[in-house]
Amino acid sequence: MQEKNIEVEIRSFISKEKYEKLLEFLKENAEFIKEDLQETHYFDCDEDLRIQKNKFGSKIWFKYGKIHDDAREELEIKMNEDDFDKAKKYLLQLVFVQKLNG
Repeated sequence: MQEKNIEVEIRSFISKEKYEKLLEFLKENAEFIKEDLQETHYFDCDEDLRIQKNKFGSKIWFKYGKIHDDAREELEIKMNEDDFDKAKKYLLQLVFVQKLNG
């Protein structure tokens, strides 16, 4: 039987003070591994379709279901960073409208 990877993510708004405390805690208790800068483009469609690039590559990212569902299946197609603009152009040609850059 194929093993599934399950990502668990918790998001919350915190105050600037709590953010600074958390940052200080991490500096004192965690090991810095790497830094990354991500560019994500969201497309306007019924499901959650995104394209993302960072220092390590790029990917097309599709999540079934709605944003606030308890769990969603995720499909990723990984690409070279150089293919990001080509993939974005391809998705736009498929009539997906880009709705947000992040």
